[in-house]
Amino acid sequence: MTEPVLVSSVDEYLKAILPYQQRAFAQIHRFGSVRPAILYRGQKDGVHLVAKIAKIVEENKISRPISFERNRLRCVRSEMVGSDRYTDWDLVTLSQHYGIETRFLDWTSNSLVALWFAVSKSDERREFDNRDAVVWILETSERDFKIPEDELSPIPKEKGSETVIFAPDLIDCRILMQDSYMMRQVYEYTNPCDKKEFRIRPVDENLVFKGRVHKAVKILGDFRSNIVEELEKYGYTKESLLPDSAYSIAKKRCEDLINEYACKNK
Repeated sequence: MTEPVLVSSVDEYLKAILPYQQRAFAQIHRFGSVRPAILYRGQKDGVHLVAKIAKIVEENKISRPISFERNRLRCVRSEMVGSDRYTDWDLVTLSQHYGIETRFLDWTSNSLVALWFAVSKSDERREFDNRDAVVWILETSERDFKIPEDELSPIPKEKGSETVIFAPDLIDCRILMQDSYMMRQVYEYTNPCDKKEFRIRPVDENLVFKGRVHKAVKILGDFRSNIVEELEKYGYTKESLLPDSAYSIAKKRCEDLINEYACKNK
């Protein structure tokens, strides 16, 4: 993996990602495509690409992660208004967008959305920290978007299955504004001889994506606030990318129910 390009402005960022875009567009021109050729992910640090549910399972030593996740999904379905209209894939997407940890990893087809999530404040009560932010780029393939026909839920019955990308329907304003795509990650056994140890393999360690996932850009902590100000001029703000909706009202109740279930699945 090549070293990320250091940038200090939106203009430098756009120049840094241009080679990836040109290569992807050339592929589309040759072969055609109905999928995004490139997806972006902004992170406030340079850690691995892994869903947040993996950390919860590891830290709480949850021995039945699939049951744990299914209970969380039941909580969401019981609290979300109109949830009977949505598939499990839709509900896990909504959970992810409103801060409930899932096995989904957010990506976007909009490079400036990814940059905003990389450089924005972690919390309204804190100043910008000094961590270096990064933007990852994934060069996609058609295989990435092929969800097995028998998987009606993003939570497989067994560990294993495949990492796939889900294109949500426009069921919520956040999904629309963020040009959102969701990568469903799966558990794997760390030792085939001992099926008690498992983990979610980070995307940047997954051989399926070797040569296609890049830590493309790094933004030093000192430049984050300046870039946020630049992005605001283009309309990329917290208000535009994280608009509230009726789903956020149900979030607190969902979290309470999830905490009640958590202890039962350790």
